[in-house]
Amino acid sequence: MHKLLYIDDEKHNLTTLKLSVNKWYEVFTLESPFEALEVIGRENIGVVITDQRMPGMTGLELAEKIRETFEDVIVIILTAYDDNNVMLKAINQGGIFRYMLKPWDIKDLRQTLKNAFDTYELKKKNRRLVKDLITQNKELSLQERKYRLIFDSSPLGIAHFDKRGVATRFNKRFREITHTPDDINNLNFFKEGLNQELISAFNMSWNANHSVTLEGIYQQESGERIPVRVIFTPIHEDDKHDGVVMLIEDLRETLKQEELKKQVIIAREAARFKHNFLAEMSHEIRTPLTGVLGMIDILNQSGLNAEQKNHIAILKQSGDDLREIINQVLDYSKIEAGKLPLKTGTFRISNVFQKAEQLFLSINNKKISFLKDHDQQIPEYIIGDELRIMQIINNLITNAVKFTQSGSITLRSELLPQSSDAEECKIKFSVTDTGKGIPVELQKILFTPFTQVEQVQSPGIEGTGLGLAICKELVKLHGGKIGVESQPDKGSTFWFTLTVQANTEAIPEESHTVPTENATPSTRLKILLAEDNKVTQNVLTLLLNSFGHEVTVAGNGKEVLELYTREGFDLILMDIQMPVMNGVAATQMLKQMHNNLPPIVGLSANALEGDREKYMALGLDEYLTKPFSQEDFLRVMRIIMLPE
Repeated sequence: MHKLLYIDDEKHNLTTLKLSVNKWYEVFTLESPFEALEVIGRENIGVVITDQRMPGMTGLELAEKIRETFEDVIVIILTAYDDNNVMLKAINQGGIFRYMLKPWDIKDLRQTLKNAFDTYELKKKNRRLVKDLITQNKELSLQERKYRLIFDSSPLGIAHFDKRGVATRFNKRFREITHTPDDINNLNFFKEGLNQELISAFNMSWNANHSVTLEGIYQQESGERIPVRVIFTPIHEDDKHDGVVMLIEDLRETLKQEELKKQVIIAREAARFKHNFLAEMSHEIRTPLTGVLGMIDILNQSGLNAEQKNHIAILKQSGDDLREIINQVLDYSKIEAGKLPLKTGTFRISNVFQKAEQLFLSINNKKISFLKDHDQQIPEYIIGDELRIMQIINNLITNAVKFTQSGSITLRSELLPQSSDAEECKIKFSVTDTGKGIPVELQKILFTPFTQVEQVQSPGIEGTGLGLAICKELVKLHGGKIGVESQPDKGSTFWFTLTVQANTEAIPEESHTVPTENATPSTRLKILLAEDNKVTQNVLTLLLNSFGHEVTVAGNGKEVLELYTREGFDLILMDIQMPVMNGVAATQMLKQMHNNLPPIVGLSANALEGDREKYMALGLDEYLTKPFSQEDFLRVMRIIMLPE
């Protein structure tokens, strides 16, 4: 029900009007105009009838206030005075719906109110429509800005063409690809003689009324030709052909990335091939080298005279050098492939100096002394990869011995300032010699792979050119740096830093009981040797016989199963790669068929990172990598055969 407010200072007028129209309207009455604005706002009044002459405020004055606050509210003025001036003012004011004289005609009043409320509803509806229109215009404007932003930000060139091939609209990327100046519009991009492929694709899309995709060359007016992917799509408006939209993509960067991906694939394949090739060659070389080094060890124990022993020593050194070359090439291959992880553990820093001195004594045949300078502030026990740290130090000491004829070689350690981690240690090791020194121009290439500075300084000294390169990579794995300080004729200092952790927990004392060099189980053992290579069979049989053991040879895994089932043995030496049945399969079959098996030691030329762990996890008790020395073999024999 519509709401009506009547304001009159005469109460009987209020009552009369209310009784006349309250059947159709909800009527509110006031005797004073000063509360009118509050009631209109609170009750959502649609039409106001007000007396013209009231104490303190006229009807016209109230109407003005209502119009200022409530634009849609309809105002009707009632008065008992036929005042032409007031009526004229009301009309000119424009805020008065009607000016009525008292007493009113009831029918006229009801019709006037009906018209007033109809007008009120129309005004409200119109205001809503205007508001909705403004909102829609704002949204359309916002959407247009968004579409324009998307249009201009697109990584693809976009253009609209009419049937003549004239671009009527295009984005920033289209200008960039086609090199169109910003101030040129309505440009024909399909001139005679240029971009015939694109012209044909455009015409096909227009005539056939479907999308056409093309990869080809776009020739700019400057003559530059660029590879592009283009899509022409016809568009329609009101079922009428309205032109063709062209999407153009510059393929130069895409083709470059595809070429880079191809190069990466080729590089990875080459690296994989190199890695596999080195692993295979290592395996093929290690097997015969086992025979060579093994026979040298056997000959060395066969009562030779001094000259023969000297010849054997030369052979052994050459064999050891070849083994070291193989190891270095494999190490560097692992580093390149990212397959040389550090194996950290707790060890004593003093052991590093002891082992370094033992190495020096074993290779030094000159008048050189070995000096040690150990920083006692370094924690006794540290956590790191002792094997790789010793590999770095051994390489530096070996090089120092090569290039030093007299004087001394000094191994130093120094604790560098600590980081914020109290248990973290930064240690600097250095090896200083009194040799001939290294010129500055050669120092720059010392750590480059396959660089042999010795060939320049001392042509008689051999090397792979990989030792220092491997050291550099191992130091990097430890989060450190490596360098050299040297002057000609004044010696050299090679140094490197490591970041390790101090181990503050209690460490059990190490056993200092060292077996004698030739210690071996005193009991005569019955040994099953599984090996398909005849040379290795003979060498290992001679070696084991020299220790007083009985040896039976099996040429493959199947023979191992048959011989063990028939005879039984105290020890099995199992080659990994054999015909018919390999060593791993034979080991697993033995474990399924028998309880209380003797120790099984794997023999293999496979020397890649993780091979030992892999094969021992498959059931082997120990593992020896070919070629192994007599000392290596005896060490394993002591581990698995001697009681603890």
